[in-house]
Formats: sequence, C-alpha cells, structure tokens
Amino acid sequence: MNRALAAIFVLACALSATACKRSTAKPCGAWEKGKDGHCEALRFRSLTGSSGLGEGTAGVYAMIADGEGKFVAAWEAGETGREPFLTVAEEVGESVAVHVASRALPPAMNFGPVLGAGPGKSVTLAWQHQTPDAASIVLGERHADGTWAFPSRLEDALSLPGVWTGNPKLQCVPSGRCLMVWTQAGAADKSFFALGVSERSAVGKPWTRPSDRTDVINPKVMFVDDNDLALGANGEGLVTWYQAGSDKPGGGGVLAVYKSERKSPADPFPHIAKNDTISPRNRDVSGNRGGKAVLPLLGPEGRAAILWSQENSTTLAGDTRTIMVAVRKPDGAWDIPSTVEEGLVEKGIDAFWVQGTFRVDGSLVVVWQEGNSSPGRRVRAAVLAPGSRKLTSPAIDLSTPGTEGMVPSVAYSPRRGVVVAWAERTHDLPFRVLVRKWAPDEATFGRALPVSTADGVDVGSPRVSIGGPNERVIVSWKRGDPTHERIMAGAFD
Repeated sequence: MNRALAAIFVLACALSATACKRSTAKPCGAWEKGKDGHCEALRFRSLTGSSGLGEGTAGVYAMIADGEGKFVAAWEAGETGREPFLTVAEEVGESVAVHVASRALPPAMNFGPVLGAGPGKSVTLAWQHQTPDAASIVLGERHADGTWAFPSRLEDALSLPGVWTGNPKLQCVPSGRCLMVWTQAGAADKSFFALGVSERSAVGKPWTRPSDRTDVINPKVMFVDDNDLALGANGEGLVTWYQAGSDKPGGGGVLAVYKSERKSPADPFPHIAKNDTISPRNRDVSGNRGGKAVLPLLGPEGRAAILWSQENSTTLAGDTRTIMVAVRKPDGAWDIPSTVEEGLVEKGIDAFWVQGTFRVDGSLVVVWQEGNSSPGRRVRAAVLAPGSRKLTSPAIDLSTPGTEGMVPSVAYSPRRGVVVAWAERTHDLPFRVLVRKWAPDEATFGRALPVSTADGVDVGSPRVSIGGPNERVIVSWKRGDPTHERIMAGAFD
C-alpha cells in the first residue's frame, strides 16, 4: 500500500463507525493497531459523550494522557453566586469519573490548574488557591492504586506561608520526577514578583521549595509573566519567562525573554541578571493579548529551543508580531537572534499563540496562529532543520483554506509523530475542532480530521496529549457559550 492510498485508508477509517482492517505480515502503521492478525486504522471515539463534563461553566483547564494513556483533566468550575472551585475528571474503564478537588479547602477562588503524569496511574495536580488576602499553591495527588488525595488544609500548601504565590507550571516525567515553577511576591508589599522553583525527585518523595521569598531565579524587577518549563527524562531542566528589564521607579523598559537552565538535578537553576536576555531588546515580547508568548522545549542529543512571539512592526491596526526562535545545539551553545527581522513571519502579519515540538531526528516543528481578528485567522506550521533557526521550506497552512483557524495545540511521540489540534469555522458557522497528523513515515502533514460534532454549538480551547505504552492520542476541547462551557474529550483507539 503506497503512501497516498494509506493516507486515504486511515482517513476513511478514522471517520467510520466500523473499524477498517487490512491483512499484513508487516508491522502495523503509525496510526493503526494490531487485532486478530489484522491491522485496524485507529478511529476517534468520544470519551465524554454528547453532554460533556462539568457544572456551571468551565474556565481555564488542563488535560493530559496519563502514564497508562488514560484521559485526565482539571478545570476551574464556576456557578452563579459561587466562587470558582477546582474539578478533576479521569477516565476509569469505559466511563469518566468527576471529583471536586477543592471541596475540603476554605471557600476561595481556585485558579490555573496544571497536571503532570508520572508512572502508571500516578498524577500530580497543582493550582492557585486565592482569597482577597492570600494566594497559595496547593497539591493533589493520584496514587499508583488510582486513589486521589486532595488538599484539606492550607497549612499543607506547597508554597511558602504568608507569601502571595500563583501561576504554577508543572511537568513530570515517567520516572516520577516533577518540576514546578511559580510566581511569588518577592517583597511583602508586592512591589515585584519573581520565579520560585519546586521539585520532587520521585513519587512519594518530598517537594523542595524556595527557602524564602527572595530565593528566586529571575531579576528582581517589577513582575514576571508567562513562566514555563521543560523537564527532561534525566532531570535536565529549562525555565523561561518574560519581564521588563528596567529597575527604575515605576518599572518600564522593553519586555524581554529570559532563561535559566541546568544539565542535571545536581545542578541548581542559576539566578539570571537583568541584562541576560534571549530576545532582541528593540521591541516588546508579546503578552497579555492572547496566546502563548514564550515556550521552552527540550529535544534529543542535548538540543533545546525557545519559541516566542515578539512585536516587529506597527500598522494602522496596531502592533504586529512575528515568531522568534532560539536554539541550543548538542554542544550546549545557544544560537540567539539579534533582531526581530530574523523572525519566521514577515512584517505586517500578526503571528502569535506559538506551539512546537522536536522530532527524534532533531528537527523542530513550529506551529502558530496568524491574525488576531475575524476574518483572516489561520493556523500555520513550519519545520526547522536540526540546529537551525531558518526554515527548511516555506510555512504551510494547517487550517482549511477559506476558513478561520485559531488556538493550535501540539503533541508528539516517536510512534504517532506530530499531532496538531485547532479550532476552525467557515464564515459565521460555529467553530469545530480539527486534527492533522504528521506520521513518522510520511513526508508532511496529512489531511484534516474533524473530531468535534457539527451540532451548531461553538467549541474552542483544544488540547492534544499523547501518553501511555501505546502512545494513545487524546484530544479535548470546551463546548458551549461562555456562560455554560463544558469539557469534551475523545481518543484515537
């Protein structure tokens, strides 16, 4: 079966209610599974049914495939007259169980859940618990036997007592090691905010945390934003963020990207000086206008990359942004852009919401949204050769020509390849979620597969995750109007 016929076969079967089969003596393809001596094409099936998950409306949410490839999600749940509570859902057998993770905590706002998958059923959950007077990072854990332990006392919060703390970001690896970064008030009067680091070496081991409010890794200037991290299987770490570089009264200065990195868990994350920026200092890094501003990535053979969106021109409609890339080569040396003219997108086109992933050969796939208003929004992708910041070929459209595409999400695994999910609509019809995959044995992305139901209701905020020994692909999204959004999910099985 040649590549063109194989692509048509997989597409038809993925959309079919009846699994397609082909007899073969060869190993099954990247998007097939073996069954009874045949290879069946994986097809998408709903995990949450037509009604979805949640009470009231779902706010910010996180979704992962756990160590067994099962669906786990957590989200801010809001109801009229009630402060947001934190809800968790998990795939159990053929159904999905839902829990209120914040039930035992004092009434407060519950924000920004993050999830990390360890070995087997082990899952770590963290979020920001906030009252008018205090904000803390609290933890929930799902143990190896599948039981959950949710926080019941603020005295058990992971962050420092009496220090305003929020915006946690978390990543775990299959060994059970987890790394977290958050923002914390660096002074009692909240005159500046800084980045604290917390870590656990394995499941069941204690978490570290900053020794005090001044034990931070970033310049102590004003605030930090869009903090994020990447954690390698051996404990290698890369933390990124952006902030202003001026310490004058009232702040100011260009918003710039910073990084702190370590080679192993034995190495501390170094404190970074205010002049140690990654981005060119002549224009602001984009923030607070929607989308991911800075994204760290770790790749094979010691490679790493930082992706971000940065202003590169001013038009009558306002500032536009390009996609910037810095790469670290196997020898540890960084190749960093010196001007915004080195971005992947030309001036006058607004590009942001950057996502990306390394492939096993060291090449870098970068995905972003172009256009910040209707019409004209689209999702694009480009490939950079190993160690290069330049395109190997022109960027391509992932969203369907003539439609509006936005808010992409990207996942990768060696067997399944690159998977991108995004929201798309035609004219004024409701949005739907589509997926395109780039299998390891294909030359580029295949055709788009719709995964959400075209039932006249808007959907958005897609997420894609790959996990488990079979590298199961899970896609989730929110469905409904802003006053009654519910979590939907499905998997390619």
